[in-house]
Amino acid sequence: AIIGGYTHALMGITATEVGNPAEVRTVVHVGCEKEIYTKHQSAKVTEIALSDEIKEMAEELGMIYAKKKAGKISELMEDRCKTLESKIASMKRDLGESSRERKAMEELITKGLSSEICISGNIYRGTVIGMAQVQMPIEHSTCFMKYFQQNGMIESSVLAFSAS
Repeated sequence: AIIGGYTHALMGITATEVGNPAEVRTVVHVGCEKEIYTKHQSAKVTEIALSDEIKEMAEELGMIYAKKKAGKISELMEDRCKTLESKIASMKRDLGESSRERKAMEELITKGLSSEICISGNIYRGTVIGMAQVQMPIEHSTCFMKYFQQNGMIESSVLAFSAS
């Protein structure tokens, strides 16, 4: 039984009762929490910015290489070449790190999408069902329900009950 407070699980929650007749606010949440989506978005933005910056530096480095191939270049240009090579290498490492973080967040988000909340008893008014970034307040007490996410919405179905 989950009575009051906030309960979270990535893959799913199974309970016999959620909330209580006094309608104490009870939140049950499955899937990824907001922080995961924020980290994912941040990693994507970082990847784009780094990729653009690497591209610009690579173009400048290409022009320096072309001048170097055509003839002698100044010491200042030689220093700039080394600086660009070093910065590009560092940024590529950062890009790899950001890409790994984004992929890890995507895996968590994908895992969380198939999570369910199964309640084999009462679900009281005042309960909030949360899935990923979507919430659904329970406005009327009910029982024997399964909640799942479909097309970005929280859907529900009655749990099959068998007296054996």
